[in-house]
Amino acid sequence: MSTAESITTFKEFEKYDFDNDEKFQSGISSLLNNKQDNEQDLLEKAKLFYYTKFVCSFNPDAYKSWKTENQEPVDNEEKVTENDLEKPPRFTFQELVDMIEKGIEIPGIIYNGLMGMSFVC
Repeated sequence: MSTAESITTFKEFEKYDFDNDEKFQSGISSLLNNKQDNEQDLLEKAKLFYYTKFVCSFNPDAYKSWKTENQEPVDNEEKVTENDLEKPPRFTFQELVDMIEKGIEIPGIIYNGLMGMSFVC
């Protein structure tokens, strides 16, 4: 069982603002660019590693046990947060090249009417 102090630490970890931590973001971006099969698992491991090394040390296994014991039942429907809606999809360079070659609109890019025009130099 977890102590009250550990529980407080676990809750602080879950509330930690990884999105605005520049040091974490610079490290995680290179990991996520490798297109892992289970990005969510990789992200959780990276958060645990970073937090326990640079913010507050705790036992990751104890956290995982606590989280499993205290997990709320999840609906079968995926919950979409405002943050998920704001994040543009990530594409590799090759995916972008393929989209451009095929004439597929790239999400998050504002086209200014130059598509389909020919230029003579």
